[in-house]
Amino acid sequence: MRSFYHYILLLFFLFSIDVRAEQINVDAYFKPENKPKIADWLLEQIEKEFSFFQRGGAISKSKISSLANDECYSHLLLVKYSIENNEVYVSHKIPHHWLMIRVDSIKAALQAICRIYPLPDMEFIVSMHDAVAEQLDVPLFVMAKHRENNTQILIPDFEALRGAYQVLQGKDITRDVLYLWEERKNQMIWRGSTAQHSLASHPLSFDLDDDHCISRVRLCRLSTQFPEMIDAKFTIYAQGAESIPSLEQFRGDFISYEDQLRCKYQMLIDGNTCSYSASGWRWFSDSLIFKEDSDQVQWYYNGLQPNIHYIPVQEGLGDLTEKLQWAGEHDEEAKAIARNAREFALNHITQEMNFAYLYYTLSAYDELLKDE
Repeated sequence: MRSFYHYILLLFFLFSIDVRAEQINVDAYFKPENKPKIADWLLEQIEKEFSFFQRGGAISKSKISSLANDECYSHLLLVKYSIENNEVYVSHKIPHHWLMIRVDSIKAALQAICRIYPLPDMEFIVSMHDAVAEQLDVPLFVMAKHRENNTQILIPDFEALRGAYQVLQGKDITRDVLYLWEERKNQMIWRGSTAQHSLASHPLSFDLDDDHCISRVRLCRLSTQFPEMIDAKFTIYAQGAESIPSLEQFRGDFISYEDQLRCKYQMLIDGNTCSYSASGWRWFSDSLIFKEDSDQVQWYYNGLQPNIHYIPVQEGLGDLTEKLQWAGEHDEEAKAIARNAREFALNHITQEMNFAYLYYTLSAYDELLKDE
């Protein structure tokens, strides 16, 4: 009964975000008389993303088409997007209905862009998987990747493209700050899923000494050891975690985002890869973000600077309590870093900027395509 309740809660949560995202007037973001603008470092990043293919010559359109239909790559959850006469078409064989929100969010973003700025005819492949290890001989567009993978091209994730960082009821998080810094509790708050690397592959034998794989479990354990410092609980049990009795002690209720913003400190921690839905709103929150070291990156991570935009934490969270103690003892510095994070978000990862980044990425991609 409890698992059914949490499933219904999750569906309600996703639906509520969808409704708010649809209310955003995407046409207002791009002005027909001006090209969309993004920071120079983002344009340089796009060029770097394609550098592997620039060295190797043009990209074969025939290889793109054959990849989309190759059953050997069905595990990558590939979707082919086509732009023809400024209309967007989608082709896929994805068996999971719950993934369609990803497919449809990217399509909607492309349609919004095409309404204002025509894109040339093209075909490209996007993986709906959380993370892909393969290196392919054509560009594969992904929402997160290992930083060393040079054949995958980062685009804004589906949550960012649909404005899912707008988590406040009736308020715009890019404009409204609910609580002054001085009004917030000196505590870290975290609520999330058990979904993480080792639990996905070995749910009955995860290793508490494996720093990379079970840091979410460690965060919840630290919460029991230092409850005044950390409030961390699992709200969704996934990928076999419901079969691990020892994890039941870390179960907690969902807390509204408004209430989560009553705490000064937020934890950004990978799941199976970068945590899409959890990452966006935190950067806008005017809270101090603690980010675990990771080689998994999203499209904007290169612009983030440790101790300027966030507090870096060792993989495995071995120094988290020490860093939290520092923040409590250096409140003005912590406040300044929190403010820097919000400014970064306002300048680089609003929905306007996310659409612009996707536009320039596809424009760079088109320049490398060739008929073959």
